[in-house]
Amino acid sequence: MAPKPGPTNAEPEMGGHGIEEFLLMPAEERHVQVMRTILRPGGSSGGAYSLEAETVFAHLVRGTLRLSVDGEPRFLEAGDATAFSARAARVWDNPGEDEVLWSIAPALPLSRTRLRP
Repeated sequence: MAPKPGPTNAEPEMGGHGIEEFLLMPAEERHVQVMRTILRPGGSSGGAYSLEAETVFAHLVRGTLRLSVDGEPRFLEAGDATAFSARAARVWDNPGEDEVLWSIAPALPLSRTRLRP
């Protein structure tokens, strides 16, 4: 019997440690990918990275997120949002426990991420 579809907490190949990520869209969706990320205290991107997509939108649900996009610091607090080119190098970390909703457009190919519905 095939496993029942549902969110997982697999860490993505795009980087990160001290995190849990959940795919909130059907895996077949190609226009946009929305992920919910829980960052434990000290969680981070694990270094700079970029994505093969056009746009990233991040909404901080709770906590404080330190984000740098192409060297430009952006400090987000609960309720803040930001958008930037997915191809821009970014690095992020957090001092406490955070929750972020990330939207990536177009969606990343499933072969580039371990996230599954």
